[in-house]
Amino acid sequence: MSLSQSLPFQLAKALLPNGERRPYLVGRDGMEDDYCSLFVISTLRNRGLSVASQEAALNAVNVLSGFCQVNQIDLAGRLRAGKYLTSIECEALSNFARQSFGAEAKRYQKVVALGRVRRGYAYAVPSVARHTHFKRLTHIADFVEWMAKYLLTHLSPDRMLRIAEMREDVLRHRGIASPVRDDFDDEEFTQRHNQALNDVIAPGGERNPFRPELQLRNLLLVELLRQTGIRRGEVLSLQVRDVDHVKRQITVRRRHDATDDPRVDQPVAKTDGRTIPMSVYLTELIVQYVAQRRTVPGATKHRYLFVTHKSGPTQGQPMSKAALKEVFETLSASDERLSNVRTHLLRHFFSSELAKLQHESRADDNSKDLHRRVRNYLAGRKQHSEVDAVYTQVETKRQARAAVLALQDRMAGRNVLPRGEA
Repeated sequence: MSLSQSLPFQLAKALLPNGERRPYLVGRDGMEDDYCSLFVISTLRNRGLSVASQEAALNAVNVLSGFCQVNQIDLAGRLRAGKYLTSIECEALSNFARQSFGAEAKRYQKVVALGRVRRGYAYAVPSVARHTHFKRLTHIADFVEWMAKYLLTHLSPDRMLRIAEMREDVLRHRGIASPVRDDFDDEEFTQRHNQALNDVIAPGGERNPFRPELQLRNLLLVELLRQTGIRRGEVLSLQVRDVDHVKRQITVRRRHDATDDPRVDQPVAKTDGRTIPMSVYLTELIVQYVAQRRTVPGATKHRYLFVTHKSGPTQGQPMSKAALKEVFETLSASDERLSNVRTHLLRHFFSSELAKLQHESRADDNSKDLHRRVRNYLAGRKQHSEVDAVYTQVETKRQARAAVLALQDRMAGRNVLPRGEA
């Protein structure tokens, strides 16, 4: 599929009167796809999956639809007739599902040789991460199995067996699930990057890229993300009442499908809620911003901490994910050292710095287990979660380098070559 072409559907979302967010796929004709919506309602929502999980499943089904469109496969017609996807088609589907279909994919273009005389452009299709490919095929297998059964009024044992075989054919190409994401190699945020961020974000500074009325809000956003390790959705779902100025702590709460949140794309806490201590600096920063927030028209009509300051119909409303993304895109463009800065990297930075501080305490094995549970608690994960290893990669690499150099010095002993000898 050419990158100049889009997938058949667009992901949309509706805000229901009870506060529920319902994602669905819309075709080029503006009509909702019935099969996809029925699949979400009858399976995903009944299983209690989050909106984000439902969106991931619909995105995978959209990739399946793109594959069928390119290969002229009438999926519904074939499944109704009992003609299921073949092993060869499942392999081709797996290769298709490795592609990235995001907007950024179109930027990947390279010059290739076309014969000896002329040169031209060809699209270098970027691949998604291994865990994304794995999840895509899982969702696709669930969908084709559901659709094959839904379209038939009578399921004979033979057809049940063939549907199961088709499902297994799709799943067979997923590979082995990786417990740890494999796309963080170039996503380090170190003290060098942190200093660059400090230089840029200082209120009133010459290098601060934001308008004066936005500088305090954006400083607080950055400080909460990097000094508490909370997620993007969690910081945007904070309410003024979640801040305890006396105890100097902030509470992250789950507010899925909140009826008082006007944002269709609702930011939410991904995992467990928890209470996080705050320094005097952070507490005073919040106090200053809350005072400024009261002066923004419309901001006092709701309790959400971060609001839109830009004049217009959304002024004073809760800050959106898109607005936060724009903040970090502006930071990224302000200094070359911040070219890859994103909200999630600050979460990694917090975990790595915390692990470094704990390591410097010279803890024993029992304390190390406690330290890991502390990091997991502050991150909102289960206390024995292994995901912590992903977030402390920078500190792990630092310790590995120090250990190897110390071992090499010990092994070399006094066998140092005189200068000039080799």
